[in-house]
Amino acid sequence: MTISYNLDVASASPLNFFRLIFRWKASIWKICLKELCIWTTLFLIITFLYRSPYFLSAKQKIIFEELAHYLNSHLEYIPLTFMLGFFVQIVVQRWSVLFQNMGYVESPAIYIGGYVYGESNECRVLRRTMARYLCLTQLLVYRDISVRVRKRFPNYDSIVEAGFMLPHEKDKLEAIKLHYDKYWVPINWIYALIFKARKEGHVPSDSFANKLCDEIKLYRYNIQMLCNYDWVPIPLAYPQSCSTTVHCHLIKTSKLVLQFCLIENEAKNFIFIIIPVKCEKFQLVFLAVYVYFGLCLISRQFIITDRDAINKSEVDLTLPFMTMMEFLIFIGWMKVAEGLLNPFGEDDDDFECNYLLDKNLAVCL
Repeated sequence: MTISYNLDVASASPLNFFRLIFRWKASIWKICLKELCIWTTLFLIITFLYRSPYFLSAKQKIIFEELAHYLNSHLEYIPLTFMLGFFVQIVVQRWSVLFQNMGYVESPAIYIGGYVYGESNECRVLRRTMARYLCLTQLLVYRDISVRVRKRFPNYDSIVEAGFMLPHEKDKLEAIKLHYDKYWVPINWIYALIFKARKEGHVPSDSFANKLCDEIKLYRYNIQMLCNYDWVPIPLAYPQSCSTTVHCHLIKTSKLVLQFCLIENEAKNFIFIIIPVKCEKFQLVFLAVYVYFGLCLISRQFIITDRDAINKSEVDLTLPFMTMMEFLIFIGWMKVAEGLLNPFGEDDDDFECNYLLDKNLAVCL
């Protein structure tokens, strides 16, 4: 469910910061708390092993201190800010395009209502059928790109029960033997109804019929954009790399490497790519993030030693509060981009596809 906070910032106030910072749902605290607890626990385990007289000899402690100094002095070699900034920019651009092409039925429905004349029951049914086919097209696409919609409409029978499709239309759709998807069959039905209405005089001129066809074509194009972006995600290697860099920065303050996997959607029937991006980029981002903070598990240890070490800590806080704050910022930054990668899932801030389908159907009928 999309979380709205507009009322909390309706007017400028010094209290707005506290209204936002202490929210839990869809907050940075919720998306980062588990990983922060795991990372802090690993850090404290390494701290215990380093400071305990039972596990490391004096010589081994010196080696550990020199390793921590080496890792900390070379931590800036990982261009974390640059990689995350570039990655988030790509993800937000894709998210913006997806939102703009969700498929809003009001415009074509208004044209259908204005250009298809007639007060008879037949004309009313004709207009409502055209508009319902628009919603059906949107639903057929959403079933393959949205987890929530797929759970709600697992088969054609559930679509018929919801009122998006009639039983005889279901039979027609199933009778079409096609190896690929049948998203645009209802669009063809709409064009057939437009030509029928023009022939019977319900559409008074060819220019009106052309305008109707143009509106339907624009609506179909918007829905097709969703298919294109779902079929070709951001290159996998780029997010993996960024993610690993951040977590290595945190192994640098234990050598913890976490692996993320992506859920691939069903194959789509479009090979047309609007903005091609390489799959390696996704792996690159995640790799960078996790490698970065993995390295921090060692490099950010407070060095307590009797010798005159370069990286000897003047203050012993045990818990690395500044590194934990850095963890929240970078991991939160990465998690925001991760959530925006596929806004058709089940996260707190993903698109309300079921609501949009119900709203479009209610508007049309």
